[in-house]
Parts: sequence; structure tokens; C-alpha cells
Amino acid sequence: MIIALIVDPKAFCRDNFTKLHSQNALVLVRGLKHNAIMLVDSKNIMTEQLKANIKSLPQKLLSKIFVELLDGGWKNKKYIIPCLDFDYNQNFNFVTLYKKIKDSANTQYLDAIIANDDALKSLCSARIIGKEVVPLSAYILSNIEEKRYNYSKFSETLDKIHLDKAKELISRCLWHTKKLSFFDNIIGAKLVTKKNGNNIKINENASACHLQKWLDGLSYILKLWHENDYPKSEPKTINIYTGELFFWKTKDEKWNAFYKKHKNIRLEAKEFINERLIAPLKIKFPWCNNINLHVKKDPENIFRDRHLQTDNFIVNFSKGFDFLKKNGEFKRIYISIKTDVASDLQDIRELEEIN
Repeated sequence: MIIALIVDPKAFCRDNFTKLHSQNALVLVRGLKHNAIMLVDSKNIMTEQLKANIKSLPQKLLSKIFVELLDGGWKNKKYIIPCLDFDYNQNFNFVTLYKKIKDSANTQYLDAIIANDDALKSLCSARIIGKEVVPLSAYILSNIEEKRYNYSKFSETLDKIHLDKAKELISRCLWHTKKLSFFDNIIGAKLVTKKNGNNIKINENASACHLQKWLDGLSYILKLWHENDYPKSEPKTINIYTGELFFWKTKDEKWNAFYKKHKNIRLEAKEFINERLIAPLKIKFPWCNNINLHVKKDPENIFRDRHLQTDNFIVNFSKGFDFLKKNGEFKRIYISIKTDVASDLQDIRELEEIN
């Protein structure tokens, strides 16, 4: 679950940067690397100004605090979202910047503005109440850092919290992304089959009931994605990755022979998932008709955990995307931000596909 911040580049000006600032800045930077995003202007002028200000800081601060952000984070700008609809000018005073932010940013998707120590004083002089403004020197003890930390350590199951809170947590994971990738092995691996002489065939009724659970769960997420799509951006892409119909369980049969033996039923299974899951999703969500199914061959059974990957973060859904009961309430499921599984998901992408 993420939080969204705007950082005034002047908060990192060398002349105003104290030891207290550096301690707070370290916590802020760590949050950006874990479960926070930073909103900047659409031309990334704020990003470049912030980067320039950071580079001008004393070398001892750069080496201890910001070297990783400068060397890695700025190249991989996954947490920097250029969406604010104005041209930033370094000559803006904070009151001007604040007004432009309020005119541009949908405050429903903004948790705080991190600013210099005199920002609140400037707003007060202009008779503006800026409740969302947090001085950098006070960030560690702020409510927003407490909120970010609590989200990062969130450990309750969705069925144990209020429905509106659960919706908010999932919605926050979907902010500012053009692409969703679902990884859930069980969608394909649990289709129900039955004997047909010496062969097997899909049990269509039972398998349709199986897929309906994923249709309900994915629809829930896509509905929230559309409701929380800010700013509106096209096109949208959805990729669904799932495992093959069978696990390879025998030691007496080579993988290629095993696959060839069941090739037809595998192709039928993929087509069945297309008909009963992908096609209904395209009908329900016509604003996102770029929905792709990837059924992967997995001879070494590396496809395990269930994840949702956005442009910015990876979220673990502990028991997969069939997380709704028949009455629409949540099953017992945990969700959490994962920062170290991108390579595992890439390994799944690179598995050979059934086609």
C-alpha cells in the first residue's frame, strides 16, 4: 500500500540543509524506495531541480544518504510520477507552488507536500491553511511517515478489516499505473479434467465455476483501477500469467514426451481460459481491451506465489486473485508490498509459452 508525496525541490537547498534535515531526508528517501511515490510536473523539471539540489549538498551527506538514490533511483524512476499539469519554475515562492499544486493535483491521490521549514509560515502569511504540508525537518515524527510505515508493515487479513478500508488499501496499490500484470499459477493449473477413454478432457461445468472465482476477483481490482485512474491515461494494458494445466510428476518420462502427450488438452485449456475469463473481462471493461493471457510451461515448477505488478510496485496477494466469497466479502487473504521479487517475476515471463 503506497502513499503519494510531492517534494518541493527547495527543501533540499544546500543553504537550508541542516543535520536535522539530513536525518529526516534519509527516512524520506527510504520510504520512496519502499512504498511511496513522488509526484512531479509532467516535464520532470522538479525532478531535475531536486537532483541538482541534492548534488550540491556536502559530499559527506551525498556519500552517506543519497548516493544510492542518485546512482540507482534516478535511472530507475519507478517511484517518480510526472503527472502534475504545470511547468515548474525554481523562482516560484512556496505560496505560488502550493496554489499550482492544488490546481493540478487531485488531492484524493496526494498524501502530503514535503517542503522547507518556512513553508507553513509563508502559507499562514497568505492566509492559506495547508494541512497537507510537512516541513522536511519534521518528517520523521509526522503523521504521514507514521502512515507510510504502518502501510509497509500492514499484516491484517482483508476479512478482518472494514470493507472501505480494504478497498482503500487495494486502490492505493493501483495509483498512477498504465499496466497491470497478474501472476497466479492456479488459474490454469487447477482446471478440472475427466477421463475420456485413454485421454483426458476438460470438465467444462466444473472448470467454468473454477474460473468464475478469478473473474470476480480480477473484476474487483479492475473496477477499482478504473475508479482510481488519475490522471486519466491511455492505453491500458493487462497481462495475466498462469501455469500450465498439469504439473510434471513422473520421473520415468522426459518432459518433452510428457508435454507432447498432453499437448492438445493444454491448447484446449488455454482456449477455455480465453473464452471463460479473458473474453468476459474484455466485455466488462471495454476501456481496456488490451488484455493478454500467458499460459506458461513450467517443468521445474518455479511458478509459486501470487503477485500483482504495476508500473511502480509489486503486491503479493497471499492466496491469489480468487479472494472473494460468493457473497462478495473477502476470504482470509494478506496483501503486502514486495521489493525483492522482480527477478522472480521476470523468470516467469521468460518461461516458454503454450501456443
